[in-house]
Amino acid sequence: MKILIGYDGSASANAAIADLPRAGLPAEADLCIISASEVVLPPPLSFTMPTNGTLELQGILEENALGLAREAAEKIRLLFPEWKIDLRVHAGSPANAIIDLADEWRPDLIILGSHGRSRLGRLILGSVSQAVLNEAHCSVRIVHGEEVEPPAAPEGGPLRLLVGIDGSDLAEQVVEGIVERHWPPGTIVRLLNADFNISPVATGHILVAITNWVAVERTRIAAAVESARRRLEAAGLVVETVTKPGDPRELLLAEAETWHPHTIFVGARDLTRGGRLRLGSVSAAVATRATRPVEVVRRPRS
Repeated sequence: MKILIGYDGSASANAAIADLPRAGLPAEADLCIISASEVVLPPPLSFTMPTNGTLELQGILEENALGLAREAAEKIRLLFPEWKIDLRVHAGSPANAIIDLADEWRPDLIILGSHGRSRLGRLILGSVSQAVLNEAHCSVRIVHGEEVEPPAAPEGGPLRLLVGIDGSDLAEQVVEGIVERHWPPGTIVRLLNADFNISPVATGHILVAITNWVAVERTRIAAAVESARRRLEAAGLVVETVTKPGDPRELLLAEAETWHPHTIFVGARDLTRGGRLRLGSVSAAVATRATRPVEVVRRPRS
């Protein structure tokens, strides 16, 4: 497995590292840690070659960034001593650095903290995580710094994974991604399906057609949920299925607040660099608003 971590030394970045043992990651993996040395400077008075002062400042910033990457590597080696770790530094935009490196290196998973402030006091991974989520071609795991351990979880209790499932190919992709991970015995997966209540104002043949379509869709989705349950149980996971009426975004967020999962899993389409996750999409809404770690699953490009 190839994993890319963006690190800026913030509380949320450290929360993302502390969350690694709960992510179902293998004992052996290739890890790349990238730290960006971005600073906002006044515009130049003229278009000239860099002065000795600016070159010296750039060197200091890059050295600081390398120090942050080394700091992250030391923390991660304590958790996963068999991982092979590579360090990268970048002068410039953290979001562009992560996206460009991901396009080049093609990781299976990108891990970021969200809403963190760097040591320079600059808001960095609030916007960075959203930009990476929008443009990455692989799965992205976003961890918020507010809390790492679910408050209702007993000490040493099983991991809990909340999965939004709707019978689509994207949902199957999420299930397959979970199955491929390495979860401890007793890990619980709760499959949450948002049922739809349609009260059409049509009559006659149109009403019959809509009613029949809803019945067919419910049957298809129920079969997909059952298939996902069997697939996850075959992988040794404990599975619960929950169906509730409502908007899937609100249902996932509400379920996360009451059930306190260690991770919320949602699917997303593989977008081109020019594309964007629609702000109204389930994955974008959950990743932006949830207080729990969220993993948006995409299969890497072949």
